[in-house]
Amino acid sequence: MSLCERGYVMCTRWQRDGGEATKGQALAEYALILSLLVVSLVAVLAAVGPTISNIFTATVYELLGQVTPRPTLSNTEFVDTLTAVATHTPPSPPPPTTPAGGATPSPTPSITLTPSDTPTPTLTFTPSDTPTPSPIPPVVVRLEVESGLIQSPLTTVNDSGASACYYAICPNSSCGNDWDPTDGLSQGYVILNFSVPAEDDYVIWGGVYGPSNEDDSFWVQVDGGSWALWDIAHSPTWDRVSNRGGDDPVVYHLSTGSHTLVIGVREDGSMIDVVDITNDLSAGYSPASVHCP
Repeated sequence: MSLCERGYVMCTRWQRDGGEATKGQALAEYALILSLLVVSLVAVLAAVGPTISNIFTATVYELLGQVTPRPTLSNTEFVDTLTAVATHTPPSPPPPTTPAGGATPSPTPSITLTPSDTPTPTLTFTPSDTPTPSPIPPVVVRLEVESGLIQSPLTTVNDSGASACYYAICPNSSCGNDWDPTDGLSQGYVILNFSVPAEDDYVIWGGVYGPSNEDDSFWVQVDGGSWALWDIAHSPTWDRVSNRGGDDPVVYHLSTGSHTLVIGVREDGSMIDVVDITNDLSAGYSPASVHCP
């Protein structure tokens, strides 16, 4: 049996007294540690307190709008400064002023930049070179004189050597010589209507024959224009219309469509068989041969 078991009362009292002594010792140690911490803090504040005070003072006075801080503050001034900062209320902004006349100022418009849409690329067509127009194909319009509107004393004569077997003539002594179209178409004439498929310059060929110097000319007019005095060859042949003392040949600019050709008698005895109207102005052009069926 242990001692505590033998003397239960004494052992219990010893344990209680020993525990209370241990608790008192721990409290004393805590108090000593706290005292040392306080002393250390006071020593640190004593060493760096003025520096911290100057930094804090400079910061406070910059916030209050002062440029140059005050000298080092005493403890009382330091506390007063802290109190002033804590209780400082910033001034309220002044109310908006109303301009003279009571008009309310319109707000300043704000600029809002709206991003533009990505521009749609445009198609640029590069024009090609102007194409060279294709040449107009050769045009030949053949007119049989006897198929036109014939006014007497011009008349037609059957001849196996003529185109379509007929030619036109004003017989000698039936018409005068040196007839002028300004005197009217009393000497006889033929009107031939025709059309061309394309606008172009044209010349007129005639199958003609002038048997003598007194029987070798006609008057020619197209679409009511000026008259051309056409001197013809002295043998049966193709001859282009010319104008005595003027154009040789006469070139007629004809539009697409219908036109009218008038051939008037100037001298009796002059013969005309067939007419070709063509846009072939080359010197090598020769009308096709004629025949009587």
